[in-house]
Amino acid sequence: MKTMRVRLPYADRAEAGALLAEILWDMAPRDPVVLALPRGGVAVAAPVAERLRAPLDVLVTRKIGHPARPELGVGAIAEGGRPVFDSEMLDRLGLEPEDVAEVAGRERRELARRVRVYRGDRPGIT
Repeated sequence: MKTMRVRLPYADRAEAGALLAEILWDMAPRDPVVLALPRGGVAVAAPVAERLRAPLDVLVTRKIGHPARPELGVGAIAEGGRPVFDSEMLDRLGLEPEDVAEVAGRERRELARRVRVYRGDRPGIT
């Protein structure tokens, strides 16, 4: 594998993706699949998928926020998965997973909506 010298910061995410694509191309991955986190990650992943001639898909996730302070993340959920909680954070806040079940349910519904928006009826890449 050749060594690449990279300058920071990149002009934009597409440039970062193009440079990453060259690095990955040199690694010669077999049957690659490129997953991107919407929205900003897609701009990086698209040039990678194109260069590697690989399928591109999105991996949709949602933060589960504190019921009274939504910007404070206490967990996360990804499509097809169960919520994962930061047990240390929940302990510090004196919360149990059941205390954020309503928030988790809302995020699960929003996650499903976004999957439909990003992917439509097409199944995800497995």
